[in-house]
Amino acid sequence: RHLEQMVRERTQDVQEEAEKVQAILSSMADGVLVTDAEGRLVTANAAAEELLGFRWTDVAYQPVSRSGLTHPMWEHVAQMIRHPDQPGNVVVEFPSPVDDSPQIINARAAPIRLNHDIIGVVIVLRDITALKEVERMKARFIAGVTHELKTPLSIIKLHVENLLAYYDRLPAEKQMELLHTVQNQTGLLDRLIDDVLTLSRLDTVHEAEWQTVNLPELVGGVVEELRALAQARNLTLTWQASEELPVPVIPDQFERAVRNLVDNAIKYTPAGGEIQVAVRQELADDQPRIRIEVRDTGIGIPPEHQQRIFDHFYRVDTSHTTPGTGLGLSIVREIVNAHGGSLHVESTPGAGSVFTILLPLHTPADTERAEQ
Repeated sequence: RHLEQMVRERTQDVQEEAEKVQAILSSMADGVLVTDAEGRLVTANAAAEELLGFRWTDVAYQPVSRSGLTHPMWEHVAQMIRHPDQPGNVVVEFPSPVDDSPQIINARAAPIRLNHDIIGVVIVLRDITALKEVERMKARFIAGVTHELKTPLSIIKLHVENLLAYYDRLPAEKQMELLHTVQNQTGLLDRLIDDVLTLSRLDTVHEAEWQTVNLPELVGGVVEELRALAQARNLTLTWQASEELPVPVIPDQFERAVRNLVDNAIKYTPAGGEIQVAVRQELADDQPRIRIEVRDTGIGIPPEHQQRIFDHFYRVDTSHTTPGTGLGLSIVREIVNAHGGSLHVESTPGAGSVFTILLPLHTPADTERAEQ
């Protein structure tokens, strides 16, 4: 009886340890596959099942190479199992089984050893799609910054060289023309650097920077600030004020977003045109929200460009005849996203555009705390 009691206790201890190990595997964000020395699938956690689109109970203790699994990652898994003594590390990109979007999985394999003998292989799968996309975005951003910096610097370098070489032989009008060009390109560089710094600061906002402000007053201040610029271009800038609307925002950032939209409308609206700015509260799915509209009668945006105008450095005017850095609208999108809102555009070439910011009446932090 004593021996039976010891066996029961020991069996219970083993079961509890197995349950702990299974609980750990189930809670891991990375996928885990474990095979024995014959290449049979001993266990797999939920993350691995989701990544590779299978159920472990359907293929339990079957050889991976003959289990009928169709995901392209299994070919690499089988290769790792066949050579357990070799460190395995592969990165594979393929269409997602859910929506055919690109998916990238990093698989790392290590042998399981017992008394110097290999008794199996453990393979860890990690979805690095988001990480790779961030790396690509970073590379595109750096390439965009380099290109945008190179153009004005080349112009400045050329004009300075001409001034140094031919200054005494150039008429005064030509000298001033070259100097004004250098001044304009220097201003463009300054705006570009300022925009890049703005984008970098958007990720370092502290909760203390949020303030509840009267949004119509904030937007109206931006409109009045730019009214002189609109009048200088013979444009009518109207402002539809509404009742007081206290809204939590990061004031400096949100002013920048509204200023970029209005300034953009001024740039791309021909003389004699009209720009309307409005702020109002509305209901959407029985939830109150704020709508900010900047409507113009400008040149409009072709449909094929409307989905890309918020990308970094993307410009519809590829000739760069209209001054700008190509970051204005992307900064607006980043700011609006940071406020938990959304940014939309409706445009007809030759008939103008409407940019709309939809903003919740609470901060993203408030929403997160409420969900918790």
